[in-house]
Amino acid sequence: MIYHAYSAYNPNNADTIRRFGLARKTWELQGWVEIPVPDSLVRLFVDDKSSVPYIKDILDWACFGKNPRDIIVFTNSDICCSPVCSLRVVASLMFSGAACCSRREFDVLHEPLGISEVAAGRHYAGLDLFAFRVEWWERHRSKYPDMLIGREMWDLIMFCLMETTNPEDNVRLRDLIYHEFHYQFWSDPRHKNSLKSQTHNLDLGKQWLASNGYDITRFCTNDWT
Repeated sequence: MIYHAYSAYNPNNADTIRRFGLARKTWELQGWVEIPVPDSLVRLFVDDKSSVPYIKDILDWACFGKNPRDIIVFTNSDICCSPVCSLRVVASLMFSGAACCSRREFDVLHEPLGISEVAAGRHYAGLDLFAFRVEWWERHRSKYPDMLIGREMWDLIMFCLMETTNPEDNVRLRDLIYHEFHYQFWSDPRHKNSLKSQTHNLDLGKQWLASNGYDITRFCTNDWT
């Protein structure tokens, strides 16, 4: 079985609701089982701007009670998926325990895109889809720091964990997901280095990279994704 997990919350902004709705239209094509994880089921890190879930909690909940060979796909709530996304994920995980994908960015989206249209978007230097077999997460979850979703570096460290635990495989997939650009307050220079949730992730991420022998300059360009 293949499952799709995401952090489920109800936005009150009309444009966010629209973007979430578009993403869900693309999920309906995948043939996976949805696992919405509401905030009531996970720990939340509260700072002066927001309350943010811990990614480990979401993935633990998604894996609970599943077969070790089942596949979990995680995306953010506004990530749209190519019509062949789930097929490509399953094919990749025939040879690897985990895989991930960066997104293509568009200024405005009105309808789900076709396969060839996705690749026309701008490349985004970050990762917004993570897929793995349940047995991979159960074997390696203890190596992942207790980071927060929706803040800097959590995706980079998850990629590094997938890379180091699958040394013979290229865990990066291409052109499977896309997204409409929107303002993100956490990345605004006015907030980026002062939010407690942001510094929480940055501190843990830098410690993890250093203790695992990674050169952080490798991730200073778009090429790493």
